[in-house]
Amino acid sequence: MLAHTAIHEARQEYRQAGFTVLSGLFDHDEIRLMKKRVDQAWMNELACKRIVQNQANPVTSLFQPIRMDFQFSVTKDLVLQPKLFEALEKLFESKVLIVGSTCFFKAPGEKKLPLHQDQYDIGAYPEASFAAWISLDDADPENGGLIMAPETHREGLLRPSVYSNRPNVVGMTFPLPENKSLVDIVTAPGDVVVFDGLLLHGSHSNISPNRFRRSIVIQCARESIESIFVNHDNLFSRNGRRTVRKMNKRHSLYRHV
Repeated sequence: MLAHTAIHEARQEYRQAGFTVLSGLFDHDEIRLMKKRVDQAWMNELACKRIVQNQANPVTSLFQPIRMDFQFSVTKDLVLQPKLFEALEKLFESKVLIVGSTCFFKAPGEKKLPLHQDQYDIGAYPEASFAAWISLDDADPENGGLIMAPETHREGLLRPSVYSNRPNVVGMTFPLPENKSLVDIVTAPGDVVVFDGLLLHGSHSNISPNRFRRSIVIQCARESIESIFVNHDNLFSRNGRRTVRKMNKRHSLYRHV
């Protein structure tokens, strides 16, 4: 449990920089259990043949991101972490909705993730979305650690400079505004990086010979949002109860201008 002073400092840092790191939120035993559940989720994906090895990329093709399905108890337990949501609700002084969640393996050889804003896909309104990134392994620039552009959450929603035929931000590059810089985020197992949906961020390529960079990313929104672009009819409370908001149709128009 984070002390009141720590939460206050984290809130100030988040407002200023657009992100904060909750160091050591989860202990060794909690992370070990999460890793075990991640392994179970991965084996389930293999059994269901949603993961198929590509001989051209034998390692990275086996460790593609896994979308967390609340119909599967293992992944549901991975997402619904009481300690995490207690911290988030104190940080934002608001109840939290879960928009979606993904497990990343970032295997050796995995390419970098370009700079992007999560809010571009999520489209929460009137407050932007935010994410909680749980570090399961040591993460640094060598094995694909996070990159953040502090204070870019104040720039509003940016437009990609390169478009592709992919349906989300993975196939796009967002420009770094003038006078803004990039910082590497180095984390240990149990650290949680919380960042604004408007903050430009990405990750390095994993150039290590044998180090995975596993993480669980939970996309969230404040309970007070009026509408949202994705999963508007499939949002969840911290106890796993499904809830609904209006679809943010205006966001769809913005994306296609």
